[in-house]
Amino acid sequence: MPRAVMCHELGPYQNLKLEDVPALGKPSPGELVVRIASAGLCFPDILVVLGKHVFSMEPPFTPCNEFCGTVTVVGEGCQLKPGDVVFGRSATVNGTLRDEVNVHESVVYPAPAGIDPHILAGLETNYGTTIHALRDVAKLQPGERLCVLGASGATGIAAIELGKAMGATVVACASSPEKLAACKQ
Repeated sequence: MPRAVMCHELGPYQNLKLEDVPALGKPSPGELVVRIASAGLCFPDILVVLGKHVFSMEPPFTPCNEFCGTVTVVGEGCQLKPGDVVFGRSATVNGTLRDEVNVHESVVYPAPAGIDPHILAGLETNYGTTIHALRDVAKLQPGERLCVLGASGATGIAAIELGKAMGATVVACASSPEKLAACKQ
């Protein structure tokens, strides 16, 4: 029987429970069943569980919406096939802290060969948030200096990489020598 992390009441993440859940049924046209290899759990997911995020859900639900996994079943009309590795989002009450998820093919991307599924599982939130902040909000230009506070976290690492790719001189700040070493790497 498949398992999922369930939120039955809003509050601290320690209240979440790993439970057996019913298997997903046959996918609708355009949908896939994906066996989760890695879920991209991030700070906004904790806020959802606490009931403090702008995107709220009523319990019961499974938290987390980013993932990387392998397609196991395809609905009618899908271009992907069983065995394809994909990554993307599932912003529903059937979040991605579970063994499998049912998602529409339009919300997933084929995984490039050789990329760690743990990286792909957190790509959209961390890198999507950061590219929007640097390009659209800050309008970062080549040659500018970018100071990244808390740079050793997932969004911080994304800011370092994207800032460098955009031609900025990046100054990374972190709270320990180990975290600074991760930033340099």
